[in-house]
Amino acid sequence: MKTAGRLTIIVRSIDLRYRSNRAIAFVALVAGVLGLFGVGPDTLEPGWRSAVGLGAAAILTWALGRELDPDEPISALVGAVVAIGITAMLGPVELMVFFGLVATARILLRSVGPPPTLGVLGILLGSRPGGWPIALTLAFAVARDRTLPGEPGRFGRLTALVIAAGSTGMAVTSGVGIWISPTGLEWGIVIAGLVAGSLIKPIQPLSPTDVGGMVLLGRRLASARRITMAALVLTVAFSGAAGVVAVGAAYGVLVAVFAVQRRILPLGRGPETLGRVDQQPKWAGDI
Repeated sequence: MKTAGRLTIIVRSIDLRYRSNRAIAFVALVAGVLGLFGVGPDTLEPGWRSAVGLGAAAILTWALGRELDPDEPISALVGAVVAIGITAMLGPVELMVFFGLVATARILLRSVGPPPTLGVLGILLGSRPGGWPIALTLAFAVARDRTLPGEPGRFGRLTALVIAAGSTGMAVTSGVGIWISPTGLEWGIVIAGLVAGSLIKPIQPLSPTDVGGMVLLGRRLASARRITMAALVLTVAFSGAAGVVAVGAAYGVLVAVFAVQRRILPLGRGPETLGRVDQQPKWAGDI
């Protein structure tokens, strides 16, 4: 995969030559069709907006799954399918906020290889419902990245400070910080996701980075998983129901990773088979 600068740690194209990418393209297409005609109990209005939102949610959820379980592409795919159901029940996710969550995990895992540099994404998160906690977590991830193995990113601490301060200012001026208690359904999804995430076993991944072909580090993967879960807890603590809806599909990823890892869903085959389909390079085509 050709990288286009260091922003590729956040955005990459989908290459349909790879099986996992063809699978998520199909799932996203199905999600889009469901959104086009309206899905769920009055949460999505039929139309192109719902189609794009549901399809994008499936893709972003899949991308997060690839960060949290890099050796098992099936975990990400199952998570994307679960995300369609969660989105249909709760309503559309905040795509920018979810994008920030994916960026947080990717920065910590270093699945691409180069150290991260970020633009205004973190600051803008403060203006979105449920986005301020994710922005703070993203700022922490940028700072934390310097303490983990690998080449340190440039201006990491300064970038983290700018994101934290800028997003806080955006949150204050936009007035998105009102806390509303989640519903019983929302609490159920939160608890199921966090319990599943806490039971995921640590692993030493076998997959290589995009750039350089270095094997991903277990310490970085563990950090990506922990901080992702912390971000989800913070969205509930600070944003309530709005935070749950904004990133609700992410809880489905945690359940999927747990279910595949523990063989509750007997779908995972390990990196030597399905997990190694995308060998040249392993991560080519991910979002």
